Amino acid sequence: MREKEVEKTATLARLEFSEEEKINFPEQLTKILDYIDQLKELDTTRVVPIGQPMLNKLELAEDVIKEFKDTEKLTKIAPDFKDGFFRVKKVIE
Repeated sequence: MREKEVEKTATLARLEFSEEEKINFPEQLTKILDYIDQLKELDTTRVVPIGQPMLNKLELAEDVIKEFKDTEKLTKIAPDFKDGFFRVKKVIE
């Protein structure tokens, strides 16, 4: 079994599991990794690489600033609101 690989993948993905999940996860991840190994065996020499999976040009919506009138309602449900701003956890170190 690939226990070391499973543990490493879980650590890198910063996954946390309940006791029940800890029992099932290694088996499930091993099946996924085995499938990826099967994909690596495919002959892709005649497959043309693409830089973008969608060949059609995307129609983007225009950015429009709209004032939201009911901010009081939002501030009541916001976990951290201070001095007119919604505060969030730092995501970039």
